[in-house]
Amino acid sequence: LVSGALPFSPRAFSFLKELMRCRKTDRGTLYGKTGSGTDAKGRCMLGCFVGFVETQDGLYCFACAVKGEQVTGKDVRAIVEAFLEEQGYV
Repeated sequence: LVSGALPFSPRAFSFLKELMRCRKTDRGTLYGKTGSGTDAKGRCMLGCFVGFVETQDGLYCFACAVKGEQVTGKDVRAIVEAFLEEQGYV
């Protein structure tokens, strides 16, 4: 996805990238997608956030998954965003 090597048109890549944009600051732009998983009873037990950050220094990809009771993709996104902000990427 990041390299543009998938068999999609440039227009489709541009549209997808715009959909994935989560946050833009002077330091960088964060792109990502959350996901959540439930157990057999429908309780959230897994949260994930995958994506990349574009900065003046380069492009950095990431993937983070957290397993636990009542964890969602939104929770994991908050964790990743806090880390990236602390590290100066966004």
